[in-house]
Amino acid sequence: IESEGRANSRSREMLTGMAMQLIFLLSTSDLISGQIRYSIPEEMERGALVGNIAEDLGLKVWELSARKFRLVSDERKQYFQVNSANGILFVNERIDREQLCGQRNVCSLSCQAMMENPLEIYRVEVEILDINDNSPSFPKSRYSLQVLESVTPGTRFPLESAHDPDVGTNTIRIYEISSNDHFVLNIQTARDGKKVAELVLEKSLDREQQSNIHLTLKAIDGGLPERFGVAEVIIDVVDVNDNAPIFDNDLYRTRLKESSPRGTLVIKIHAADVDEGSHGEVAYFFSNQASEKVREIFTLDQESGEIRVRGTIDFEESEEYEFAVEAMDNGAVGLVGHSKVLVEIIDVNDNAPEIQITIFSSTVPEDAAPETLVALISVTDRDSGRNGDVQCQISTNVPFKLQKNSENHYKLVSSKKLDRETNPMYNISISAWDNGSPPLSTNKSIVILVSDTNDNAPRFEKPSYNIYVAENNSPGASIYAITATDPDLNQNSDVSYSILTRDSAVSSYISINSNNGNIHALRSFDYEEQKKFEFQVEARDAGVPSLSGTTRLHVIILDQNDNAPVIVSPLTWNGSAVVEDVPQSAYPGHLVTKVVAKDADSGQNARLSYQVLKATVPSLFSVGQYSGEIRTARSFSDQNPITQRLVILVKDNGAQDPDVGTNSLNTYLLSPNDYFSLDVQTGSDHGKLAELVLKTNLDREKQAAYKLVLTALDGGSPVLSGTTLIKITVLDSNDNMPIFDHTIYRVSVLENVLKGTLIIRLNATDADEGANGEVMYNFRRRTPKKVLELFKLEPNTGEIRVQGVIDFEENNVYEMIVEAKDKGASAVPVHCKVVVTVLDMNDNAPQVILTSLSSPIPEDAPPGTVVALITVTDQESEENGEVRCQIQHDVPFQLNSSSKNSYTLVTRYSLDREASSHYSVVISCRDLGLPPLVTNKTIQVEVSDINDNAPHFAHRSFTAYVTENTHPGSSIFSVTAFDLDKHRNAHLSYSILHTEVKGAPVFDYVSINSESGIIFSQNSFDYEQLKNFQVGVQVQDGGDPPLTANVTVNVVILDQNDNAPLIVSPIPMDGFDAIISPSVDLGYQVTKIIATDADSGQNARLSYQLLDATQPGVFNVISNSGEIRTTRRLDDLKDTVHRLVIMVKDSGHPSLSATGTVSLSIIDGGAEMLSDFSGNVPKSTDSSDLAFYIIISLGSISCVLLVTIIALVTTICHNDSRSSSVCSHNSELVSNFMEVRGTGSLSRTYCYKVHSASESGNPFAYSKITHFRNFRIKTAI
Repeated sequence: IESEGRANSRSREMLTGMAMQLIFLLSTSDLISGQIRYSIPEEMERGALVGNIAEDLGLKVWELSARKFRLVSDERKQYFQVNSANGILFVNERIDREQLCGQRNVCSLSCQAMMENPLEIYRVEVEILDINDNSPSFPKSRYSLQVLESVTPGTRFPLESAHDPDVGTNTIRIYEISSNDHFVLNIQTARDGKKVAELVLEKSLDREQQSNIHLTLKAIDGGLPERFGVAEVIIDVVDVNDNAPIFDNDLYRTRLKESSPRGTLVIKIHAADVDEGSHGEVAYFFSNQASEKVREIFTLDQESGEIRVRGTIDFEESEEYEFAVEAMDNGAVGLVGHSKVLVEIIDVNDNAPEIQITIFSSTVPEDAAPETLVALISVTDRDSGRNGDVQCQISTNVPFKLQKNSENHYKLVSSKKLDRETNPMYNISISAWDNGSPPLSTNKSIVILVSDTNDNAPRFEKPSYNIYVAENNSPGASIYAITATDPDLNQNSDVSYSILTRDSAVSSYISINSNNGNIHALRSFDYEEQKKFEFQVEARDAGVPSLSGTTRLHVIILDQNDNAPVIVSPLTWNGSAVVEDVPQSAYPGHLVTKVVAKDADSGQNARLSYQVLKATVPSLFSVGQYSGEIRTARSFSDQNPITQRLVILVKDNGAQDPDVGTNSLNTYLLSPNDYFSLDVQTGSDHGKLAELVLKTNLDREKQAAYKLVLTALDGGSPVLSGTTLIKITVLDSNDNMPIFDHTIYRVSVLENVLKGTLIIRLNATDADEGANGEVMYNFRRRTPKKVLELFKLEPNTGEIRVQGVIDFEENNVYEMIVEAKDKGASAVPVHCKVVVTVLDMNDNAPQVILTSLSSPIPEDAPPGTVVALITVTDQESEENGEVRCQIQHDVPFQLNSSSKNSYTLVTRYSLDREASSHYSVVISCRDLGLPPLVTNKTIQVEVSDINDNAPHFAHRSFTAYVTENTHPGSSIFSVTAFDLDKHRNAHLSYSILHTEVKGAPVFDYVSINSESGIIFSQNSFDYEQLKNFQVGVQVQDGGDPPLTANVTVNVVILDQNDNAPLIVSPIPMDGFDAIISPSVDLGYQVTKIIATDADSGQNARLSYQLLDATQPGVFNVISNSGEIRTTRRLDDLKDTVHRLVIMVKDSGHPSLSATGTVSLSIIDGGAEMLSDFSGNVPKSTDSSDLAFYIIISLGSISCVLLVTIIALVTTICHNDSRSSSVCSHNSELVSNFMEVRGTGSLSRTYCYKVHSASESGNPFAYSKITHFRNFRIKTAI
């Protein structure tokens, strides 16, 4: 179609050009045109003669210039010029045919010769003939060819062709090769006529006899003289890998001490290969039979064959290792030698005892009874003999003991009662050692926390307390603070205070703060009403059951001078008292009266003194200072008034002396003591003032109170004195710093302990009291932030508790500085160091890090190809941090340890993407902790495709059924191939192989869509001309190199009813087809119609029918035989001539028919008349022979058809044995069915049943059942 399109396009262009030329000619009526051709060889010298263009054009020389003759070249260069003086056309430029036309067979240069008056244009074409001016040349002067010594004679090796730019006979004619014993040259001619040389091996090669062959290849052209080019062909005979490596020993034996360090040489194996080059290079591998354990423990150097220690050799795990090794040469298909290695392990005492805690109660209540189980301990030693005998013990300074339960099994139990208040935590070290030489030991520490029970009642410092309260106190004021201590923990140490008393009045006097023990007065006390009372205070903890303690408090009311003296005698009225008359003759000292007064206060405050404040005659009376007696001081005189008025002052005690003069207060004395002295000074009013002077420093911590007696002495005679008790309370000053019990506290704690867990309780004491002695604990300001996040310090109690997550892997030791400071003014802090050691627990699973991954990996990757690099880390220490990794065994990969905690994932054997294109490789890494922790990491590995699978068809051959008369370009069949590869390797293209059908290329009959595999007809098939042919189809994938597969398609042409029947008998005789006698009997056979049909099968099955007759009812035609017979006697017929119109039709769909007219003459004595016509009419025997031959011919055709159908059925059944038959047996038919299945363009399925002649009356009959969708038509043939 494309060629037709291009031809049409060229035709249009030619027509357009012709039209343009016609227009040009019409517009230039005087134009004369023509063409002239010359032929010259290439490479002619400049000026060489081409021809006399003037003569050839029939011009005179003078016309060239007169008519402005000129050449217009079609090329950029002006290769030719015309000498206007003589009309000679000559060469103007060098002409190189190869440069101009390359390899084209015909090369020409054209130009136009133009003249004016009149305008004439002639096309001048000069053909350039090739000369043999180029020698053949090869692209390279030397070629190397590698040939396996194992190739068989007859193998061909294409050689690179030489190039000769000349054409025709001057190009390469033949190739020759230098004489040798092994190779000959085969020269073939390609379709384009070029010579192609192939080197053919004639005699087998032997590399050991001759490793390379030097040949000279010569390319010779056909020119005269002939030219040639040569190239050297060097053939390297490549060794064939026909020898497997052989080990020195079938079994290698060696001995190795266990615990040998990594890298220790175990043994060196060696295998030799007599081949050379890569075939003799030997690499060593573990056999596939070698276990993963062997690969973990040993490494095998592929080059040197050295087997070295890779993992840990442990006699207790295995006393010997036996494994297979392989030596593989480096051939394309490597050959393998095998051997075994036996490594005997020598035992050494390399295993320390292992201590395993199987059951462990990390917290034990302090009230646990002795023999309480704390832990079960199992001690094992993997060594044997004395090296495996183990002894075990724990430290002796703990209230626990180790009891042997059974061999190597112990239980740790408490040995006595515990007291959390004495020691809240025990760090118990368990030691185990074997009896090896030297012995190996193992220590394991466990931390046991003692949990608190409420076993301590709150305790007061004293059994009783005296509380001194001055009367007239303010209601609600705190009068005392009492504190009880409880050494228990948490709620067991939470103390609440309450008052216990049977006197309900006490409850109205005081109250107590239940939280802090502060005692408050509920009322103002009056010493004169109540001088003391007592009650009990109970301190109760919050434990279950709760415990309590009591103390008794004595409240003593201190008197204050709040009551003035009251004069009770003599009786007073309005402040005055009248006494009896005093005789004027009373002597001095006469008792006049006695003033009696009382004071509700007590003590000094109730000690009264009397003093005359005012008198009518001051010198007349005196009053006793303490007695109140009023006496005459002198005798009365006449001048004294008769009535005397005295004002008496009664006052209570204050260190005063009402006397005056020398009788008044003279001095003060202080009881002896070491700290105070008395400084007595005289005031401006001559009164004595006493000051207490501190002689030396006080130390409240040594003595907190002093009691001194102060005595006041007057100057009278006798000396009178008064005393008072001075109670000195030494108030605390903040002169003592807190002191820690230890300067460094060391404690161990398990990682991941619960928040709130008590780590340690610090204790600092301060000898001061009150706020000065109350100690507060804090972390130092520069304490790291991490410490503050993890630990909490209770400021009042000094308890350090966990408040964050402690992780051994993050830090295994924490150091913190704690300061203690009292609450006094200008408090000075003191410091201690707390060192917290974190004990490791196996709480971190290994981390698997994929550092590199090559995915996808080609399926042809050799064993040992690195797929991934893996790094494994574990933050734990010791055994908890030792990691072992492995992968599952159902994948074609293995895990090799390249260094500590580094692994490479490599291929274990060859991959096959078609079997599995994807692998999920699970890497399982397990540490050696108890219990072990496991991390799994899945690596997705994709396998990329290589072109290792050729396309394949579902069947070896196919059969396509095509009805004749199909339109060219119709789809007649479709082939589909499958390729297990992927992407471009699975991209398939279809083509038809070159074969011939009836002498013509198969491409003239069919074509194929290269992408879909659909086969199209190129012509309309004619069953009568071609009944079947074969098409070879090739499918090729897109791989590099590509792979192919072939299949045969048997194309069977199915007949269509495209031929009408043809009547061949009877032959008319003198216008009549038959002459009969009127006396013939009923059923007489008058004649027989014989017809043929070029079609076959149903389409050739004929039936006969009488369409018209001169007199109906006289004759009839047998439908299946064509016999014309009488249906009655003829002697009574009026007509003697009867014409019968006979129709013959086939059984096709639609059916085709032919008609013919049979003329019958009824004549008496027809038999005799027939004898008269014997010279013109064939004898009955001849007619009968003719019918016989026709029947034989038809029978033969039917037999051939039957055989063809049987062959087709056999082929179909062979190709599609699994498909079920669509034919269903009709009960009216017997067996012996044949099935012809329709595929492709054949849309129906035919089932044929062969009948015998007796069944149908036709010796060539058979039945056909045609299946339609929902009904069946049975036709007899």
